Amino acid sequence: MAANNVVQLLMTQGAEHFRQGRLAQAEKLFRDALTMDEKQASAMQLLGLICQRTGRLEQAAEWMSKSLQLDAKNAEWFSNLGGVWMMMKQVEKGVACFRRAHELSPQDRRISEFLGRALLAARNGKEALPYLRQAAAERPGDPEARANAGLAQVDMNDAEGAIASMRKAHELAPKTVKYAAMLGNTLMRYSRQTEALGPLGTALRLDPRFGIARLDYGMALLTLG
Repeated sequence: MAANNVVQLLMTQGAEHFRQGRLAQAEKLFRDALTMDEKQASAMQLLGLICQRTGRLEQAAEWMSKSLQLDAKNAEWFSNLGGVWMMMKQVEKGVACFRRAHELSPQDRRISEFLGRALLAARNGKEALPYLRQAAAERPGDPEARANAGLAQVDMNDAEGAIASMRKAHELAPKTVKYAAMLGNTLMRYSRQTEALGPLGTALRLDPRFGIARLDYGMALLTLG
């Protein structure tokens, strides 16, 4: 069998193992493919994904970076590398990758949202907000999308916008501790302690061990006397 055909067979078999979650088998096949064709960029990218899923983040970044040296026009691959950098807390590198992915594929809403989240992590709420608002508009029933937009508005010190977004997130998921606590915390931030008691009390009823809600609830009571 010709070398090219062997490499293609290894890639096909490796991809099937990858889809089925058999990562060790997939990794061996992709490494075998690279032994035969050291410029097999797809094998590098898939090895990066395997390393990411198995907690080897530095190796994941290395493999993904190598794949992009061979194919610098692949938006999905830039997005994947951005995700790894964010997992490694290297926010600036993550933002740079998501920016490039967005430049290459500006209509990809998923990449746009990833860029928004990365910008939010970089404390750039003003630039993040349009992307996060877009995600919230496209998924009106998603409390996480609403809360992310609210966090960007907090970063911009947009009190009314932030409160409205957090309130909507809480309304969409009234039995989720996180959203109740986020609404309460946002109200506390803008000195609306009386209003904050309701959602903070809800968070504590849902999970009495939720420390942030407990602290904010106590501070609200103390402030109100």
